[in-house]
Amino acid sequence: MRCDRCDNEFHETLERCPHCGRPGLYANVIAASKAEDVAAVDQRHEAAGRDADRRGCRDAFDALTAWLEGTVAVVARGYPEVHRLAATDRSVYGTYYDLVQSGLLLPDGGSWDLLREPADALLFPNYREKIRFAALSVDGWGVARYGDFFLTLRTPLIEHRASVYDGNSTVLVRFLQIDDATRVAEKLRGRRAPWATRAKLAAAQLGSHLDAASREADFQGLLLADGPIADGASDRFIEVNIWGPMTVRTVERVAYSKSGTTRRGIYKVELKRLERLLQPYGVALEGRP
Repeated sequence: MRCDRCDNEFHETLERCPHCGRPGLYANVIAASKAEDVAAVDQRHEAAGRDADRRGCRDAFDALTAWLEGTVAVVARGYPEVHRLAATDRSVYGTYYDLVQSGLLLPDGGSWDLLREPADALLFPNYREKIRFAALSVDGWGVARYGDFFLTLRTPLIEHRASVYDGNSTVLVRFLQIDDATRVAEKLRGRRAPWATRAKLAAAQLGSHLDAASREADFQGLLLADGPIADGASDRFIEVNIWGPMTVRTVERVAYSKSGTTRRGIYKVELKRLERLLQPYGVALEGRP
């Protein structure tokens, strides 16, 4: 890409122009916003609409697309991480790579680590440590496998730096058999989008699950569902990739699973303490069954 200040070329995955040092844009958004990628998502959405027509559920498909325009990004985490973020707005949400590189987390050597690291290197080259992961949701609930607390992010603070995949990106790399960096763009065409067109991508992905009896009450279950497989490969969600740091001020509200916190021994006194910590930042805490 070309720097709009010094008019020199530099690679789109770099955080700054290496010639003049001015900030670049967000590489994940650049990748998802290329004309051919935007066109592929449009074509996929149109094809899903035609399929819905044939199956007699076009009204449900159009309603789903409109409903998806109201989606937000939700991060699922455990109590310790949420408490750490709530304690001060100087605490930054750390990525897996931040924690490993700082020595605060040891890789377990499991199959998921072995899949995630090469997948992230292919999908987020030169900037994988900058990406935070979330899931699209409307009701503020997230993927329970990653924690009992669900942080809804403030859309105005993330929409300019967020892109989406039509599923778990690590699983997607495996499913599409992407093992060559030169074929990433080709194989992912129509499978990723910038935040502004997330509804089209998500509707194209989910449309085949609709029928004539589908109603809005069914949509959240289509959008996000925890799968039965222990490694998370069968979880269904639309993945959000957010470039750069997040703090408690990036969070709009926090919901938590009452059954999950009870099971993990997180007591009312701790939840009250968390509620008090969140209040100065205007973040509400809500318990759900």
